[in-house]
Amino acid sequence: MMRKTSDLWYHFSSSEPGKGKCQYCSFVISCTGGSTGNLIRHLKRKHPTVPLHRTPTPAETSDSRSPQDEGPQQDPAAKEATVVCEDISSASTSRSKQARQSHMSSYVNIIKPVSIEKNKQLDNQLVRLIAREYHPFSLVEDAEFRRFVQMLCPGYQIPSRKTLTNSLIPILHQTTVMKVKATLDVATAVCLTADGWTSVNNNSFLAITAHFLDEETNMCSKLLGCVEFNEKHTAANLADKLHETAREWKIDYKIVGIVTDNAANIVLAVQLLKWRHIPCYAHTLNLIVQTSIKVIKSEIEKVKSIVQYFKHSAHALAKLHSVQKQMQLPELKLKQDVGTRWNSTLDMLLRFLHNKEPILSTLAVLQLQDEFRVSALEWEIIENATKMLAVFEEVTKEISSEKNVSLSKTCILSRIMVKEVQKCLEAPDLPAEVHALGTELIRNLRKRFQGWENNELISQATLLDPRFKRQGFSDDQKFKIAYEGLLGKVRGFNFMSASTTVDSNKTVTTSISKIWEEFDKKIKELTAESNPTAASTIELDKYIAEPMLPRTGDPLHWWNDRKALYPRLYTVVKKRLCVVATSVPCERIFSKAGQILSEKRSRMKSSKLSMILFLNANLE
Repeated sequence: MMRKTSDLWYHFSSSEPGKGKCQYCSFVISCTGGSTGNLIRHLKRKHPTVPLHRTPTPAETSDSRSPQDEGPQQDPAAKEATVVCEDISSASTSRSKQARQSHMSSYVNIIKPVSIEKNKQLDNQLVRLIAREYHPFSLVEDAEFRRFVQMLCPGYQIPSRKTLTNSLIPILHQTTVMKVKATLDVATAVCLTADGWTSVNNNSFLAITAHFLDEETNMCSKLLGCVEFNEKHTAANLADKLHETAREWKIDYKIVGIVTDNAANIVLAVQLLKWRHIPCYAHTLNLIVQTSIKVIKSEIEKVKSIVQYFKHSAHALAKLHSVQKQMQLPELKLKQDVGTRWNSTLDMLLRFLHNKEPILSTLAVLQLQDEFRVSALEWEIIENATKMLAVFEEVTKEISSEKNVSLSKTCILSRIMVKEVQKCLEAPDLPAEVHALGTELIRNLRKRFQGWENNELISQATLLDPRFKRQGFSDDQKFKIAYEGLLGKVRGFNFMSASTTVDSNKTVTTSISKIWEEFDKKIKELTAESNPTAASTIELDKYIAEPMLPRTGDPLHWWNDRKALYPRLYTVVKKRLCVVATSVPCERIFSKAGQILSEKRSRMKSSKLSMILFLNANLE
């Protein structure tokens, strides 16, 4: 084996003697006898932006000079260490003049350069730092950061920004892609979520995430890509992009469903692909509440105008904080709502109610109580409306998890919301506006979730959740339909247990009587025909008869402990409980994208943004 002393081995690995594998394109090149000529030619031809040689560190250049010649050319960090060491040595000499020892400053500049392997590890960690913590690429050019790293590890040479973006990030991205593909290869069923986003540069992006159960029945989520999609958002174009992504990751035959919002183009795209579509539960709730709160629009607009005044007037805001402090209340700012998110409207109303007394006092001091007058009835409407909407906020938070089973909860949560609104409507002396709000909420809930239990994916997920089973359905008829559908699904699997095989072999070897030969043959045929159906029914009935798991328990852990006991049901579980209830995972990706591609970093290329987002979501 050749000695790896050349800087070229930062870009190649030697998987076998006499050959080098390129870290960027995985091309294997011959370098028999230790010659690196082929490696150099490959880099110049295929990767011209990659620097052939590393810039020597101060530690490496200092090795060729004597310690006496290094005074003015020392590294700043080494100078400081030298001064500190000289002070320590002087103090030690004054305490004990008999003790003769070497001056510590003579060892400060003896710094060994890091090994190639260690350098790769540091480069890898630097990329992880930038990808996971949303740091700009210019971090590697920051003088203070470079000085800090030099103090920590003097032998490490920080890569340039060009090397970082053109070499290190693509290498880690490719490695992570291979890991994600290996994980998806093991999955037996995959659920997708998809959504669109527009950046500050007015570029359109499409995000696709995959969700599945691993071999230990843990919920796994992976970002398949958040890529630029500037074509027209027609159903055909969206369908082509979704299908292309599924084939690229080799999961097109594993997809059990896709969760998206209720936009007509994406719903039609899913239909063109003949995939099962699940409307995003959170998006549906948003539509329900946004439509219903229009009945109290005048009260909301009045609150919004007051909040905007305090947002735009520094003097008014300072006065509000002063009044809060006098009343010994927390100095809280008012919240402004966002038109596309109903829960931001609820947050605005709740913060407004919480600061009722300070707001009224501040408006009185500023002599604006007539301009921004809120009547007692309006305060009562706002207070009762927030109580009614609180259950929707709690359900949204409950359903937005991507690490836990969520789809099986949706039917129960829909009924709970209807009951909670009905309880609010039973309150005495309820304002007419609040009563109208409650009526609209119930009507829209029943309209949007009317056929929810008829969806095969949702009903079977509910039945296979050991926390709900039969109790997850509104009536016995819906339960029976789900039961029959699941039983038909389970009957399609033919499992032969070891005990059955042994018993069959015994029957074959011992059945030698001519008297019973015909009878045994007939019974064997009847048994073979009835076994799959009988075994499936017994397995399903046994599962339903088991004690229910507490609501706070983990259904995936429960199934992992019993996958050998219910092998047929477990096969269906992997195809049902992996389905998430919302497309919130895509929304989270877009939130990260907004932090990376800000107005100060708007020149970042879309391809680099996609790689950073992929690494941020999938690095472990």
